Amino acid sequence: MSNILPAYSLIYPYPNRSDAVTPIQDDDPAFEGNHEQPVGLTHTGTRFRTSFFAFPFETISPEEGRRQVMRQTTGWLSWLGGSTFSADSTLVAAGATVTYTLTIYNDGWQSIAATVSNPLPEMLAFVPGSLTPPEASYDNGAHRITWSKNLAVEEQAQMTYRATVSNTISTASLLACAILVTISSERLIPET
Repeated sequence: MSNILPAYSLIYPYPNRSDAVTPIQDDDPAFEGNHEQPVGLTHTGTRFRTSFFAFPFETISPEEGRRQVMRQTTGWLSWLGGSTFSADSTLVAAGATVTYTLTIYNDGWQSIAATVSNPLPEMLAFVPGSLTPPEASYDNGAHRITWSKNLAVEEQAQMTYRATVSNTISTASLLACAILVTISSERLIPET
C-alpha cells in the first residue's frame, strides 16, 4: 500500500493474540511486526484489491496513526489505487528544481471522473509554464494545482509540473515527495 507511513505501536486493552501471516503467490506484506514477520498483507487481482491485517485495527496507536492507515488503505483499495506520484529526485538541495509526475489510473470496471487537488508546501515555488496537461491549472493564491479528467476503464493519464525549493530551507536536503495529493473519483453514469 505504501512505504511512507511511519512505524506505529499496537496498544492492546486485552492480551495480544496476534500472529504473523505468510504471504502466498501475488501477496505483498503491508505491515511488519516486531518479530520481523508480516502482520498485514495486500493482494492485487485482475479487477480487485484486498488487504488483511493479523491484528485488531483499533490497536494502532496513536489515533492519528489509525486515521493515516485508514486513509492510505481506502485510497489504495479505490479504483484509482494504482495511481502513482513521484519526483525526479528524492533528496534535493535548497534552490533546486524538482519535476513531479502524477499518473492516475482507473482500474475499476466503469468510467470515472477523477479530480486531483495538489496543494504545494510553502517551501516550494511553482515554475510557471511547467504544468501539463493544459486542462490542469495552478491557483497562485491558494498555492494549489487542480485537475479533472474523465477516465475510461483501464485508462491512465499523466500530469507533470516543476517546483523550485526555497533557498530559506534550513536543512541541507529535503524529501522531495513529501507532498499531499488528493485524488477522488465519481462513477460516470452512461447516457441512455
